[in-house]
Amino acid sequence: MKQHFALRPFSGTSRPRIAPPGRLSGFTLIELLVVLGIIAILAGLILPVLAKAKISAQRIQCVNNTKQLTLAWILYAPDNSEILADSRAWLTTDVSNPGDLAFIDFYNQLPLQMLNKYLNNNVAVYQCAGDTRKCTVPGYVGRRCCRSVSMNSYIGGSPQGDNHWTAGFFGYYKSSDLRRPGPSNTFVILDEGLSINDGFFATDMDTYDPNNLPGKETTDIPATYHNLAGSFSFADGHSEIHAWRDGRTSLPKGYGWTSPNNVDIDWLQSKASAKILNPTR
Repeated sequence: MKQHFALRPFSGTSRPRIAPPGRLSGFTLIELLVVLGIIAILAGLILPVLAKAKISAQRIQCVNNTKQLTLAWILYAPDNSEILADSRAWLTTDVSNPGDLAFIDFYNQLPLQMLNKYLNNNVAVYQCAGDTRKCTVPGYVGRRCCRSVSMNSYIGGSPQGDNHWTAGFFGYYKSSDLRRPGPSNTFVILDEGLSINDGFFATDMDTYDPNNLPGKETTDIPATYHNLAGSFSFADGHSEIHAWRDGRTSLPKGYGWTSPNNVDIDWLQSKASAKILNPTR
C-alpha cells in the first residue's frame, strides 16, 4: 500500500530568527557603523558636486547681469549723440563709505543712476550672486552690499581727451573712439573686489606697454567671487567669466598693489586701453 506524503512548498528563505526573551531585535553596532560610513561616503561624493553646481549657477547669473548692464550702456549712446556713459558719472554713490546712504541701503539710490531707464529699474543686476560682503553699520548689520560692479576708467571723460586715467593711452568718449584694442577686447563692466567704492575701476597702464612683466602694478582690484574668476562685459555686448591665473590676484590687498610678473594685471591692462603713440604690441 502506497503512502502519500504532503510536501511543504520551499519559500527560499530560512525561518525568521526570534530574539531571545527580554532582548529587542535591531541593528548591531557594526551594522550601524557601516550605514554611517556609507552615508559619509555619499556625502563626500555629493557635496562637491552641489558646490560646483552652485558656483556654475552664480557664474551664469553674474554673466547675465553684466551683459544686461552693458546692453543698457550701449543703448545709452545713441540717445546721447553717441557719447558714452561716463565711468565717473554713471553712478552717484560710493558703497565704501559707511556715512553714505548707498552703503546702508543702496536700493534707495539706484533709481537715480544713469542707465536705469534702460534696465527697467532692475536694480538686482548691480549685485553679483557670489558677493557675500555684509554691511557693518549699526542698525543695518548683515545686510548684503547691493552693488558689486564698476566701469572701466578709460570710458568717458571729455572730447578734449580728458578721460580720467589716460596718460598716453586711449580714452573712449564716443562710440567711434573704440578703435583699439577694439569693442570685443575693451571691457566695460566688471565685478570689483576689495577696492570697490565709486563705480570707477582704475587700471594703471604704466607697466603695460612696453611689456614690463617684472614691474607689474595697478590700482583697483578685480573680484574673485567665482572660484578665483571674475565677470567681465565688453563694448561689443558680450560677457564672460575670466579665470585668474596668478594666486596673488585673489589675496587681500590695499588700494593699489604691486605684483611682479603677474599675468593677470597684464591681461587687465590689455583689455582696458591701448597706447596711442609707438605701441610695441
